[in-house]
Amino acid sequence: MIVLVVTDGMDPGGTERQIVELLKGLKRSGKWRTALAVLSPGGTLESEAAEWAGWVLPVHRKFRLDPRPLWALPGLARGLGARVVHTFGWMSSLAGRRLQRKAGLAWVDGGVRYAPPKLRLREWVGRWAMRGADAIVSNSRAGLRAWGLEGHPRARVIPNGIDPGRFPTGGERSGPPTACMVANFTPSKDHETAVRAWALVRRELPDARLRLVGLDRGTRARVEGLVHDLGLDDAIEWVAQTNHPESIIAACDIGVLASDVRVHGEGISNALLECLACGKPVVATACGGNDEAVTEGETGHLVAPRTPEALAARVLDLLRDPARARRMGEAGRRDVTARYSLERMVAEHERVYAEVARGTRG
Repeated sequence: MIVLVVTDGMDPGGTERQIVELLKGLKRSGKWRTALAVLSPGGTLESEAAEWAGWVLPVHRKFRLDPRPLWALPGLARGLGARVVHTFGWMSSLAGRRLQRKAGLAWVDGGVRYAPPKLRLREWVGRWAMRGADAIVSNSRAGLRAWGLEGHPRARVIPNGIDPGRFPTGGERSGPPTACMVANFTPSKDHETAVRAWALVRRELPDARLRLVGLDRGTRARVEGLVHDLGLDDAIEWVAQTNHPESIIAACDIGVLASDVRVHGEGISNALLECLACGKPVVATACGGNDEAVTEGETGHLVAPRTPEALAARVLDLLRDPARARRMGEAGRRDVTARYSLERMVAEHERVYAEVARGTRG
């Protein structure tokens, strides 16, 4: 049977990486064939996703909110013989609702990928649409709570999946102590707190470096200004290419993820899982589903939002004690391998597809 995956876009990000991993896992499993439709084409992960999809459906959109793809997709899906549609994103939820009604597809909505402190208009639209889905899949319990879907009879949690084979481990590092934060420069990520924390770290470890890995989505100029004002130009490294951060993470000692809880709460953060899969302990903002991914004191630390002093203290604890950091990193890799395997994620999605294809709910 064929499952049609519909996503709003394929710019680099945690959701988009998970779509690639899902398509990869489904192809390896061989139980379901896949087709891919990207409503806003052109993202840099689209070509990688297309390598694993059996078909890529053409989407022609003249402007971002052009509704014509919503009208075209049912005919394309019927011609393909798709049985299930799996959507990611608020525009895709609207497409899923139409495909369910006009093409008779069973619909799995995977749009709950994070835990916002307050739903915005597009999230209310997506929530309204997804309540009609045959199954709602979130990657975290925190996400279901934030979207008001905890206890919904057709909602369930399937955490992200990680292929450990993608992530190098082992070997002794050389060079100055280094942390990395893999996150695009968007309002949802709190790079400013990370940079202010690094000014405090440098007072104790003058050669420590922070590597910021991510594409500019509107906030990098402000962060660059803060780096310059704090005199940290020689302490911060900028890496814009984020499609495959594995080797960048492996060349660091620890991972950092600071989130701005005023506008965003993490689901199961792909960046955190990638750091853990590389055998790196993490220090992250206590928000959303981060406590589902990080075991406090065993695989990393969680700190209060917008507290550079707390973030710096935990970073210094790890950088000053490399043996403890290695033990925590090894525990993190074991935990990711056990709880967040790609095979487990794919198998759980295949069960959902089979349920909705049979017409069962919940």
